[in-house]
Amino acid sequence: MATAKAVGVDEIPEDTEEINAIVTLVNDTVIRATINPLDSGNFPYHIMTWSRRPGHWAGTGIAESITAPQRMANASTRALLNNAGVSSGVQIIMDQIGIVPADGKWVVTPNKIWYKTGESTTAKVQEAFYAVVIPSVQKEMQAIIEYAMRLAEESSGIPLVTQGQVGPTTPQTFGQAELQNNNSLTWLRSIGYRFDDMITEPVVNDLYEWLLLDPEVPDDEKGDFKINAHGSIAMVERAIQEQTLMGLVGAAGNPMFRVSPVKLMALILKSKRIDPREVQYTDEEFAKLPQPMPPIPIAVEQAKGQNALQLQQANTQAELQMQQQEMANEQQNLQTGGTTPHMAMASARVEQERIRAATAQTVEASRAQAETARADKEMQIAQQNGQLDIQKLTIQRDLAVLQYAHQNQQTLMQVKASLAETSIQESTKRQLAAAEIQLAQNENAKDRGLDVQKNLVIQAENAKNRGLDIQKKLVDQTEKAKDRGHDMTKHVTSLVRDEMSTPKTP
Repeated sequence: MATAKAVGVDEIPEDTEEINAIVTLVNDTVIRATINPLDSGNFPYHIMTWSRRPGHWAGTGIAESITAPQRMANASTRALLNNAGVSSGVQIIMDQIGIVPADGKWVVTPNKIWYKTGESTTAKVQEAFYAVVIPSVQKEMQAIIEYAMRLAEESSGIPLVTQGQVGPTTPQTFGQAELQNNNSLTWLRSIGYRFDDMITEPVVNDLYEWLLLDPEVPDDEKGDFKINAHGSIAMVERAIQEQTLMGLVGAAGNPMFRVSPVKLMALILKSKRIDPREVQYTDEEFAKLPQPMPPIPIAVEQAKGQNALQLQQANTQAELQMQQQEMANEQQNLQTGGTTPHMAMASARVEQERIRAATAQTVEASRAQAETARADKEMQIAQQNGQLDIQKLTIQRDLAVLQYAHQNQQTLMQVKASLAETSIQESTKRQLAAAEIQLAQNENAKDRGLDVQKNLVIQAENAKNRGLDIQKKLVDQTEKAKDRGHDMTKHVTSLVRDEMSTPKTP
């Protein structure tokens, strides 16, 4: 298997001593090797043999069992055809000195003229011109062919009558036909049993083992089952019953056999693969048909009528008593605090509906909980993605600040101070712009607007002063950390150079 590079060989543990494999060969050459998918080691390939042979998987087939009769039939047919070709014409014997053709051509044609010469040594022309007929042995060859066919039937166990053919072995009497029919049915049964034993049952067992080995199949669907498959023999028996049912039609007319004609006809139609309901009358249609009534004596008819009336009255009285007894039992149960059958049935029906509603509510609650959990999970993922994006933007901003500081030969503290001053200036500009807009909207309150503008200017000056103070403090801190900033600048420069030299992935 390792030489054939079989799939799954690399996954076999090293301490494995033996393993079931399936190897495919063409003559003596291995073309494929695989691990047997079944733990039992059963060979997952099945074949039905016509006749078993010890030590050989294919057994003996029909062709091999009738090899000798087949050769006999072939040779006899070939000899029959050769004899037919030779005996279909005649052999002509001529004396070329005694007779000559009138047209000078030695070819036999219809109405041809021949001359007898003076050099002929025979007195009769028939002695100089003679036709010999080759005898036909068609009957003898046909007898050999029939003998070979009979040997083929005996060797294979398949008479021609089972094939729907008529031959010399076809029985001529009812007893012979029944005997041969029983023999052929035995052969059909053996074929059905052999197919079930060699194909149906092994294949079903292999599929059942495959089901047990499948990890995706739930354990509650697996169990210890025993396969007893006989589908083919059941079909054979049904075909045999089809032949027997037709013989029971005559017995259905005799009431002594107690054979129902309606049921018998239904079975015959089913054996012919016809639904009896499609061709038979329904009960309503059959009731509408005129029913032939045989003449009945008046006394017998009156006695039957009286008996029927008495029987009907007795049945009616018995039903009335049963109803009264049931009503009495129900009243007694109600008085003693019990329940009647109707109440019990209604209670059971209410309990069934309650269980069904509770089950539906549980299913809906589980479904809503699953949807909520999924929505929470999606929101958590979205929040995590947003945090990652913010971190990414922060890193990009820091890298841009470092790159700007490197390009302008400034320290990190100087860049931050510049950014703070720029931010203060931009904020002052926005405040001034807002004040101007408000001043334009309130032209009637000019004095108050001037005061507001003055206040804004004062605030801007104060903010500017505060920004200058902040800048001064930052510059002082920068001077104090100049040495350390110098080292940091070198390190940041190397990082920026590595970042710029690294190719960006689109």
